Amino acid sequence: MSTDPTSTAIAVNPGLFLRVLMNTPVLRRLVPIDKPTEFVAGSDYVSGAPPAEPYPSRGALSAYGAFPWVVACCSALSTDLSSVPITVHDRSGKQLESHPLLELLKQPSERTPGVTFFHQWITDYALVGWAPRLVLQSLSGEPESLVRLHTARTRIQPSPNGEPDRYLYGLDNPRAYRYTDVLCPKQPSFEDGPNSVYGQGAIRALHRDLSADLSAQQLAQRSARTGRPSAVATPASGSGIDRWNKNQVRSLTEQLRSLARDSHGGIAVLNGLVDIKPLGWSPRDMEFGEGRKLTRETVLAAFHVPPSRVGLPTANYATQEQQNETYWTHIVGMSRVFQAELNRLGSMYSDPVSVRYDFSSIQALQRSRTDRLDRVGRHISNGLSPSDAYRLEGFELASKLASDSLKPDTETESRTVAEILRTGSGPIPRERALELARILEVGWRASG
Repeated sequence: MSTDPTSTAIAVNPGLFLRVLMNTPVLRRLVPIDKPTEFVAGSDYVSGAPPAEPYPSRGALSAYGAFPWVVACCSALSTDLSSVPITVHDRSGKQLESHPLLELLKQPSERTPGVTFFHQWITDYALVGWAPRLVLQSLSGEPESLVRLHTARTRIQPSPNGEPDRYLYGLDNPRAYRYTDVLCPKQPSFEDGPNSVYGQGAIRALHRDLSADLSAQQLAQRSARTGRPSAVATPASGSGIDRWNKNQVRSLTEQLRSLARDSHGGIAVLNGLVDIKPLGWSPRDMEFGEGRKLTRETVLAAFHVPPSRVGLPTANYATQEQQNETYWTHIVGMSRVFQAELNRLGSMYSDPVSVRYDFSSIQALQRSRTDRLDRVGRHISNGLSPSDAYRLEGFELASKLASDSLKPDTETESRTVAEILRTGSGPIPRERALELARILEVGWRASG
């Protein structure tokens, strides 16, 4: 039995007989085994009070107004992901050209266009780690509008099994919304208590780096406001002068200012009454600039944004292309989180639909697409059917269409499928080439 005083479960250590019994297939079938039917995360999950956020949303969002590189990263992510077309499909996988969901995504609410909605949704997700949006429904029960639930005013009430149950919005008298009425993409969390229902954004991991960068900014601001002398002039040692009178100070000041204004440099000739000591930058002063560069690199890494995307130079063109491809691969992965929530939205209609992000027009991902098409051609040349070749490379819908009414009829067609699908032309009739090209386009949209 478990001896952990904080555990809410009982763990039994099986004896020798039970271990032998469970490892003997014939005997194991004779012993009834209780299958798990429920799970309770712990007594702290059923306390009734919603847990507080592990990191304040207001602090995470305020980083957007204080750090330029955070703004640049959020702008890049929100602009790029919101620019990817969204397609809607019925249960059979057929793409629908018109549907109420498409209109809702174009205009989520009366005064909020879709571009603004998605920019804010993605920014909240990147900074805070979770981004709830309330689905308002018509009298018929279908989605009619989407509104933002500000994370600083929202708390999540977990269920006994540790998953989100209700969203409480408001500071004084919070109103409860069911989990089914709220879309909330969430990032992973390392918390092990009820507050694990909240996601963790990039700002929490960057807290110390950004705090140090803010201190460096404030120091630079104070230095710029007060000014900093370039050199110190003192009476020369051994000159017998301990201090200058006002006329001497005025005369030396004018001479030194004249030298400082001289843009041609040259040789400074002074009498033996003056010692000039230049003030250089101390190692501590120089560390601030390097520290800020390191913070910038850390911020870009935390948001998975390459330097070239925010206007910084890279080593060469090949490096930039590789970084761009890696960046868009991350965008594809992030889109899956939003796609899952939008699929929940699509299931609320009387005739459920699914949502997919269409990355077929993203240039950075085309190299992967071309490689896959080349492999399709090689598979077909080696005797694999077009349907199996498409499926092997991830073109599921193209595989289905090829195996049905649009399957190539001749060996010539089969051996030139990859070329036709890329170019729309080939050594077969134009109509047939266009028909096969449509297979590729539909298949890529479905699998992209």
